[in-house]
Amino acid sequence: MKTTFLSIALVIASIGAAQAQNADMQNGVPLSAQPAQQAQLPQSAQPQQQPARLAVKKTHFMIGMGITGGGDDIATTEFTDGSSQTIHSGGLVAFTVGVEHRINEQFSVQGNVGFHVDNSTAKNGDIHFRRYPIEVIGYYHVSPKWRFGTGIRHVTNVRLKSSGVIDGYDTEFDNTTGALGEVEYMFSPSAGVKVRYVREKYTVSGTNYKFDGNHVGLFGNYYF
Repeated sequence: MKTTFLSIALVIASIGAAQAQNADMQNGVPLSAQPAQQAQLPQSAQPQQQPARLAVKKTHFMIGMGITGGGDDIATTEFTDGSSQTIHSGGLVAFTVGVEHRINEQFSVQGNVGFHVDNSTAKNGDIHFRRYPIEVIGYYHVSPKWRFGTGIRHVTNVRLKSSGVIDGYDTEFDNTTGALGEVEYMFSPSAGVKVRYVREKYTVSGTNYKFDGNHVGLFGNYYF
């Protein structure tokens, strides 16, 4: 009987040893010889790759053109067909050229010079109110598409000039300094459209007579 129990015990021990050996093997290689698996970090804890930022050109030139309206009536011309046209101190067409510098992602500064004129022309005469503004504008970029600007505007060589049958209306005005504010929408880094408001006054040279030159304007700009 003891011999029978001994035989059964040896068989059980042999089976246990065989199972332990199989558990220690994986694909024919002892587990102790297999490389340890590296712990995986949660995705939220893994280093995040920063999105690439487009390089912004620091300094570039610009040209612009716009239409303006507002201000006092300076002169009115009468035509032979009975019609008339009024020259305004806030009108009418403006051209600008300048340079802009991007200080950082949110701020930039622009300096420009321009030509601003309102005129009335007929076959036998012409009258126009022209001036040459110099502007310095600081911009705050709220997004890649929108920016707000404010600045100063110094206007020089201000003159009302006439010729032909309406000759004799020539008038000179003192240089003047005003303020401006504007908002610009950028269709691309090279093209934008802006709406602005300018506050300024013109004084006839040698007098205290003033004209209100306040006006609004719509401009298109190209940056290169």
